[in-house]
Amino acid sequence: MDDLLDSDPQGSLVFAFADDTTYAAQGCLLLECETALQPAADFLHSWCSIWKVSLSTSKSVVFYFSLNRRETNGKAQPVIYFGPDKVLFESTPRLVGVTVDCQLTFGPDIDELKKKLSGRLKVLRCLSGRSWGRNPSSLRSLYCTYVQSCTLYCASSWLASTTINHLRKLESQHLSGAPTTRSTPTVPLLKEACLITLSVHANFAAAKLREHALRHTQEIPIANAAARSVEPRIRCHGAGGAARRS
Repeated sequence: MDDLLDSDPQGSLVFAFADDTTYAAQGCLLLECETALQPAADFLHSWCSIWKVSLSTSKSVVFYFSLNRRETNGKAQPVIYFGPDKVLFESTPRLVGVTVDCQLTFGPDIDELKKKLSGRLKVLRCLSGRSWGRNPSSLRSLYCTYVQSCTLYCASSWLASTTINHLRKLESQHLSGAPTTRSTPTVPLLKEACLITLSVHANFAAAKLREHALRHTQEIPIANAAARSVEPRIRCHGAGGAARRS
């Protein structure tokens, strides 16, 4: 796939992980992104024809990120063709195991994660009986490997960027795992059980990712993103609309 990854269709970027390949483009308008991505789709179709590769059409989708209210929640659907076939549009696709949405709130991913964590926590509660259950150290090890690892999957790319309300949903699940090691699900007892809150995990993961990105000497998107600083998009306001310092 070296020739595919080394290709640089004008106006688009190519990303690859294992057998997943993603083409991306950015612009002020959705139409600009469509114009930039169509040559990339044509190049990919030509590459597949040359190398006799057949893509999974059910897993190949097109989606976009936007803060424009006229485009969010599937109000606009970009049109990209892969050969003669139109690529399906998906408003909440899974990208490397993480469900994303057009505004990058990660709400759909957190809703799916809560359901998954609930089932795993039930298994741990079956092992946490006071008279016959596992000892606290064993329960902590099980929680970290079986439950917490599921929460922190790919955390450096999304957990620190999610909204406070969505993070609280996961924190409640995280705190509900405390009874498996102690009697009361409170933050101090999490510390006593050698566990930390998910907000701290998020900051650790984001810091490690940024430090790793700054080590890159090549001009790649993640290094450029880590090196630049972005001003707040929306000002903080107090009562009556008066500007408030953060």
